[in-house]
Amino acid sequence: MTKIAVVSDLHMDLNHVDVVDFLARSADWLVAQGVQYYVIAGDLFNDFAKTLDFSEKLQTIVGDSLRVAFIVGNHDMARGVTFEELSQPLSPLYLHNQLIDVAGTDLRIVGQNGWYDYSFGDLAKYSVNEIAQWKRAYWFDRQIEQPMSDQERMDIVLTESKQQLVNAAHDGKRVMFVTHFVPQQDYLFKGSDDRNLWMLNAMMGSQRLGALLEMGPVDYTIFGHLHRQFAPQTFGGRNEYYNQTVGLKTHRKDEWTQSTFFATWQDRVRIFEIK
Repeated sequence: MTKIAVVSDLHMDLNHVDVVDFLARSADWLVAQGVQYYVIAGDLFNDFAKTLDFSEKLQTIVGDSLRVAFIVGNHDMARGVTFEELSQPLSPLYLHNQLIDVAGTDLRIVGQNGWYDYSFGDLAKYSVNEIAQWKRAYWFDRQIEQPMSDQERMDIVLTESKQQLVNAAHDGKRVMFVTHFVPQQDYLFKGSDDRNLWMLNAMMGSQRLGALLEMGPVDYTIFGHLHRQFAPQTFGGRNEYYNQTVGLKTHRKDEWTQSTFFATWQDRVRIFEIK
């Protein structure tokens, strides 16, 4: 039995976490649980360099006990890395458009940072240009530089993801697909005519990715970005979706499931037992 632990959206800077303490305690806990692979699905810090440093320090602490891997979300992309660098294998721990074949099983972990294409927005009411203008004025990602439109960036995500799934099928592998952004519209906010809500939905992910994942040899999809808790869910196929966000606790919002960050992290880590 192989144990794979997954989690996302720790936001350690925004949550004012004592990183040194958390490194030690989380390493001890993961080893005590018998985890062999620990995958973080983005948004550790508002700085890629800090995310990389944290992941590498954690790997050093746990040593050969388990393998650490991470992808990044929009917050990690805000500083410390360029668009071009994000597509490169910057570290053995950086799982974007990379894979891990889980030893002793037929499962392959595939990582993909992901992006969005406004397909979750109300395109019947708001044009692509209107959504893009709202993003440039209000959304956190306005500070992330990219040499193309969001739709073109999402096209790259889909091309890379499709090739990874084709390769997995050819190799006879089942897939755990780890991404940051939301792959199915059922998770989004509904039942409101609020303009800002629909603009936020547009930045959540892409239904095109969800459609692709439903066609591939995918058993599990792990994602984050949306700071809400959901039970595992399927959408007609074998692919089971898991949102494992920790979320934020600030003076304006409390998304934690427990009273402390560490207890919430423990609660939100999902451990899969793979035969």
